[in-house]
This record gives sequence, structure tokens and C-alpha cells, in this order.
Amino acid sequence: MMRMRLLCAGIWIVPLLLCGVRTQAGETEDVLQSIKSRLPFISTGEFYFRREPRDYTRGYQVTAAWKILTELNAPQLVTADLVQLTTHSDADIRALALLALLAKETPEVVPACLKLVKNDAATLPREARPSGMTGELMDHPFTHPQTVGDVARTILYRLGWLGNDPDTEAWLAPRKDNPDWLAWHKLRYERAVKGFYHPEDSVRPALRRFTDSLEALPRATRAWVLLYLADDVFGSSGHWLDWFATEAEMIAAARELGPEALLEFLRSGKRAGLRVSQLDKPENGRRFIITYAARLFSPVQAEELLKLKLYTAAADADPALVRGAVGAAMKDLDGEYESWDRAHAMAALAALGDTSDRERAVKWFYEEPNPSGGSTPQSIFIHDLEFRKPKEWRDIARRLVEHPSFERLRSLDVMYLSILVDIMEGNGPPRPFRDDAAYNRQRLREKFNIK
Repeated sequence: MMRMRLLCAGIWIVPLLLCGVRTQAGETEDVLQSIKSRLPFISTGEFYFRREPRDYTRGYQVTAAWKILTELNAPQLVTADLVQLTTHSDADIRALALLALLAKETPEVVPACLKLVKNDAATLPREARPSGMTGELMDHPFTHPQTVGDVARTILYRLGWLGNDPDTEAWLAPRKDNPDWLAWHKLRYERAVKGFYHPEDSVRPALRRFTDSLEALPRATRAWVLLYLADDVFGSSGHWLDWFATEAEMIAAARELGPEALLEFLRSGKRAGLRVSQLDKPENGRRFIITYAARLFSPVQAEELLKLKLYTAAADADPALVRGAVGAAMKDLDGEYESWDRAHAMAALAALGDTSDRERAVKWFYEEPNPSGGSTPQSIFIHDLEFRKPKEWRDIARRLVEHPSFERLRSLDVMYLSILVDIMEGNGPPRPFRDDAAYNRQRLREKFNIK
């Protein structure tokens, strides 16, 4: 009798458990259905970066829609349920489930997106403001049709998926459950800083959580992640800024990899110590390594760097090679579009060479075209000297100021040169900066007693 009662109880227990699971999944679907019923459009890009869109409409319609969409961040939404809902019969629910998986930053979003990249079912439209548009038309949201596949591709493109490989399973295989997948860490970083090149104070807690999470990674993986992210910093300012790691921390991480591993990466794109050494973009991290070659390499690697046509890196690794390295660079980098590379080479010559080399660098400085708009090769040369801080900086600056063509140098470059001198003197740049050519020329001439 007791056994019969237990069996009967078991008959009821199993359905109750199953009902519990269905209820939980149903609750997740209910949340998505509620969001769908109130959501007129999706600001897809802003949601990817966790960044509130700039509203331009009467009644703040874009902001209102954004706030509804952020309900996808609700912690009670269960990952397993969201994965299941990516197969829902309703296209809008499928799209919202993908965005909710993105919000959780769970790797489950990747296979879910890959399964839907070709899904051409129409979903909630994408909101995006046309660039340069003004006037009354700006009072209303601008939307564009999109499909579930469009939403999936928006996420996958940020992970390095180019859409040209029909075999999605083959693309996913080396990335699945792989803690060394650098693009995944970059996705998390981009969301932590809300996609800003200059992270705002408001993102500091999220950024700290991200950097703390890197400490749990193997040391080689952590180092490659930091290098993979480094280009974002350089792309913003040209100089290292301590956003997610200090300059000293970056150099220490790169040194942990060792000069031979760094050299092999520059040669082939292989990242030693990772599960799959050539999984991610081979260019990410190169700029940091080349920029800091003087602190990462020795003369032992200099000749190999020269063979790779990494001229400034070779000179930094072995200053004795600077004249030959720069000579080779000037022969090789002769295109109009390579003027910045020539500027870096000449800055290395001025910083590492002797008096005749400095004279040659100054001669190049005034012979290289000095265009009126954008960053000029002259400004790149000056900024590179600021980074290098050469012992003979005063001689270089004096030669630039006393040159007959100094009077024709672009006003902004004269200001940069004035700032460089202040920094090298230990005074820091004057604030506010004065883009006043006559003032800065006179100021520089007075500093060097040039009439």
C-alpha cells in the first residue's frame, strides 16, 4: 500500500515539475510579448553598446522605445528559455530573444545567431537617424525595415563573422567553449564602455568588472586580450591612455609572452599559448608591439624586425641600425598615402641618431608636403617626438624653429611644436591651447633666442 501511494504521488510530482518548467518558460515569453506589444522599433546599434540613443524627436519617442527595450536586461529572463524562444513562430519574439541573449553576454547567443542569419522574416523595424539631416523632418523617428537575420548579423559582425562562409558549424567549432576567443572578450569590453573611445566616468564600474574578469584567464590569454584591445586606445589619441590597463601593465603583459612569441605574431599572426593560435584578427595588437619595441625587443630581434619591414621597431630594438633602417624605410615608403609612416621613421632617426641625422630629419620635415587639412606628417613627427622624449629634443626643436621654412609651417603644427617644447621642459602644455601662429612662432623664437 505504501509503495502504491508513493507511485501515485510520483505520478503527480512529475507533471507538476514539468508544469513548473513550462510556467518558467512561459514567463520569459510573457515578458517578450509584453515588450513587443509596446515597442514600435529597435535602436539595434545602441542596444548592442548599452548606450541610450540621442533623441531628436518630439515627445522623446526614441528614448521611450529605448527604455522599453532595456527590459530585456531583466535578470529573471532565463537563458535556456531565451534559446528556446529563438525558434518561436513569431519573428519579433525570435529577434527579441537574440537581443536578450546579447544582454546576458552569454556565449549561447552565438549559435543562436548563426542559426538565424538567413532568416528573412520581417521583424520590428530598425531606428537610425540619417546623418546630416536637419529641420522638421527630424521631429519624427526614422525607421528602416529589417529581418531577424539582420539582427543576428549585427551581433555576429562584431565577433568577426564576415558572412562569407556558408558552413556556420565549421566557423563556430573552434570558438565554442573557447576562453581564448579574443573577439568575444572584445564584445564584452565594447559593451562595458558603451562603445566609447573615451570611456565616461559612468562606465567605470562596468569596466572594472570586465578587467577583473580577465584575471581569471590564463596569463597568455590575458596578455593577448589586452593587446587585442589596445588598438582602440591608439585609434582615439595616438598615445596610450590608461583605460583598461596602465602603460606599465601593458608592457608587463607583453613581456610575459616573450620577445620570440611577439616576433612570431608580427611575422605570421600566430598567438602563442592560445588554443587556436590564428583564430582572431592578426592585425589587432601589432601597433602596441611596434610602438613599444624599444621595451619589448633587444638587438637579437632587430635584424628579423628589419626583414619584416618594421623599420622603426628594428631601430628601437637596436639603435645602431637606425640609419640603415630609416634609409630602407624612405625607399620603401614612397607613396603619397605613406607620409605618416615616413614621419614615424624620421622621428626615430631624429631621436636615435646623431647630429647629422637630426639635420637630415629636419630637412625632410620641411620638404615633405604640409597639407592644410587634417593630421599632417609634420604633426605626426612632432607627436612621435613627444612619445619618444629624446635626450637631444632641444637641438631638434631649435633646428625646426630656426629653419627658413618655419614661417610657412601650418599654424596648427606650430602650436603642436610649442606644446612639445613646454612638455619637454616639464611645464606641461599651456591651457587653453592657442592656435595663433604669430604668437606661437614668437614664443618659440624667444625660447631659443632666435631673431
